[in-house]
Amino acid sequence: MGIADTFSRSWNITKITFRVMKQDKEIFLFPIISSILIAVFISLMLIPILISLFIKGNSAVFIHYLIIFLLYFGIITIATLFSVAVVNTSRKRFQGGNATFFESIGAALSKLHLIILWSLFSATVGILFNIIERIADKLKTGGKIILLIFKFI
Repeated sequence: MGIADTFSRSWNITKITFRVMKQDKEIFLFPIISSILIAVFISLMLIPILISLFIKGNSAVFIHYLIIFLLYFGIITIATLFSVAVVNTSRKRFQGGNATFFESIGAALSKLHLIILWSLFSATVGILFNIIERIADKLKTGGKIILLIFKFI
């Protein structure tokens, strides 16, 4: 398989994608609504962030990481939920159907338990990398090597 075959296949997928987007205009609502909900979520999280600035001592570190975890978790959950809805809309179109916006949201909500599990896993890994990165910064070169090893495992 040469580069021409790869390019041809990629171009065909791109044309199919644009055809689906043309036929299912509601697919554009998913990233727009997702972005709005993420902005609202981050705005609501500003209150705990501002409160945490006034907390001193050992509990401040815990609260800092808790807030970061909640931010990761919320953003990942919202983004994944709407990504699942986009995939549902596309899948229906490729099967010859036409999913409505609310059908796709309903399909995504039916997988909410899996989305939440994924978000918990992803946010936990994100926090662990954040902690490792902070430790690595304190350890200088050796810590950066450890961080690189963890990122590629």
